[in-house]
Amino acid sequence: MEKNIKVNLEVLLVSENLRTGSLKSDMEIQIDNPAVYVTVNRIPFFRAKLKSEGGLNLCRITGILDTDESLQTKEKYLI
Repeated sequence: MEKNIKVNLEVLLVSENLRTGSLKSDMEIQIDNPAVYVTVNRIPFFRAKLKSEGGLNLCRITGILDTDESLQTKEKYLI
């Protein structure tokens, strides 16, 4: 049986070089080659890429994480 369940969807940019101590209010952040993940209810489900088209920022899902990848990503980036 299919259910239509409301979920929270988030797009996350993650970087090995970004640390909380370097973040300040009103600063611009440049992230070179970020890893992009799409989470569903705070669980990483998809790998993605961002692109800009006609003034819009779009997220394209490029892969599905298996269970182990999802758990490792969640632990690594404290999602």
